[in-house]
Amino acid sequence: MIFEKIQVILKHNAHDKVLKCEESDDGLDFFYKNKMQAHKLVDFLETVIPLRVKPSKQLIGHDDRSNIFTYKYAWSLEVPKICKDDLCIFPPKLCKELGGITPLMLCVKVSNMLHFVDTYNYKRVDLNADKYFFYENEIMILSAKRNTTEFMVTHIEKIENSFTHPNDVNNSESTLNASYMSSASNVY
Repeated sequence: MIFEKIQVILKHNAHDKVLKCEESDDGLDFFYKNKMQAHKLVDFLETVIPLRVKPSKQLIGHDDRSNIFTYKYAWSLEVPKICKDDLCIFPPKLCKELGGITPLMLCVKVSNMLHFVDTYNYKRVDLNADKYFFYENEIMILSAKRNTTEFMVTHIEKIENSFTHPNDVNNSESTLNASYMSSASNVY
């Protein structure tokens, strides 16, 4: 997800005033000449992805005679761990807050909000940054996109037995089907 957001920064030319960019253990560090240039990037990123922003300032030096203080400003930006196509389990309290959805959700889009689809009834749910970070430790991420395999249905067969009614064609609840699937990479 970080690589995709760097591409967005480059596309919108939000990096034009960066003096230096360094990779650190827990992310990227951007260095600017003044506070306003750095704040411009923070504001831009808040419109593109859900973030938790923690500003801080540190006194570097001061002049007693002229009463001038020099500060170093820093913004810590925390990005959600959820990416597009991740399967998540929401805690019961969050499910209730969002209108009684089922806990198993699929992330379909990451913009300035996280967009999910209920896997049972296909209801769309949006989470803003505040709500996500409030429940961050309770949301379980089951799978990531790189761990999934695309399958393709190659054949569907209708099964007739004593539980199905051959005359009731429109009743989808009473129809049983046998589906045959193959990995999409094996089909092509």
